[in-house]
Amino acid sequence: DLVITELTIRPTGGDSEWFEIYNQHGASINLNGLGIENCAGKVVQFADDLIIGAGELVVLGRGSAQSWQHADVVPDGFIGTDLRLRNRNCHLAITNAAGVLSETYEWDKAELGVSMELEHGRDEGDMDSWFASEQPMAQSNEYGTPGVW
Repeated sequence: DLVITELTIRPTGGDSEWFEIYNQHGASINLNGLGIENCAGKVVQFADDLIIGAGELVVLGRGSAQSWQHADVVPDGFIGTDLRLRNRNCHLAITNAAGVLSETYEWDKAELGVSMELEHGRDEGDMDSWFASEQPMAQSNEYGTPGVW
């Protein structure tokens, strides 16, 4: 019921990687206790309450509120610095104690400053369901639509 809908793997401004999670379930979901896993098998668990309402999405950033440097992206929460998004041959997954709940496709090479967006109604695990954003951001030389799906 949770879907990763957009991610910037290779931002132009340092370590300001971010991604969106959409709640397609009919009720609110608390991310507390869920995890984000990268292709190296590294899992970062949410230790705090972060509620995603039904039909809503949240933007999550790598790092912390104090270290965040991206003027165009205002994350709803942060995943810390332990989880890195590799620029090549990697993916992200949302996990719980039982296993993987949702997983992105495995990207082969991330384009600098361009987010990848999931097409509505498509399978997030299928590479053909994703496209490079063509929407320029207001204050940076990047492309993406953080907080909008």
